[in-house]
Amino acid sequence: ARRRLRGRHRFQRAQQAERAVGVQHAVGGSHNSLIVEMKEYLIVFDAPVSDWQASWILSAAKTKYPNKPVRFLVLTHHHMDHTGGVRAFAAQGATIVVGQGNGEHFRRVLAVPFTRNPDLSSHDLTGTPVAEVGDKRIFSDGTREVGVYLIDNPHANGLLIGYVADAKIGFVTDIWSPGAGALPDKLNPALASLVAGVKKNGLAPAKFAGGHGSIADYAPLAALGGK
Repeated sequence: ARRRLRGRHRFQRAQQAERAVGVQHAVGGSHNSLIVEMKEYLIVFDAPVSDWQASWILSAAKTKYPNKPVRFLVLTHHHMDHTGGVRAFAAQGATIVVGQGNGEHFRRVLAVPFTRNPDLSSHDLTGTPVAEVGDKRIFSDGTREVGVYLIDNPHANGLLIGYVADAKIGFVTDIWSPGAGALPDKLNPALASLVAGVKKNGLAPAKFAGGHGSIADYAPLAALGGK
């Protein structure tokens, strides 16, 4: 209980940072999400740490964008520190979007009965839609396009990145933590995989927001890839 209270105190100091019109970076201490506004609904990238943090994100989204439900939760990869709040989103009716090969894992997670969860009341989540992305998936409302792309990488099987085309903002978790420190002199395998994924999919990001860190210009990273 003491650990949970310390965690809550940390997240109470978290904040929403507007990265572009209709693009909010939910900076939750050490782990972040991205909230993207569409005409009639919201897309959220990542559900870090716990149901408590997920509930905080959902509450902040409802305050900022009233009457727009979170229709899709995109999980960049299967690691627990970025997916621990998946149940809170599922309980609100969101479709869970994951990389190829990760669907069955999350179906099992959502099928496990509630036994001890002080931050979320019991729900039957066995019917939650879980969709896998085998290459890319584009969400469009006629004005805004949000892309989700599967990329080869050394960190996790089925890892996804996100891209909000009109805002030229990408979202990446773990293979780069934008704004969390200086770039190395040359690309490591994780950074190289991001640069390769951007090139492969013909994206043109000006900036990347991170599941860790904050936000940073993409051009310096791309320049390293051109050396």
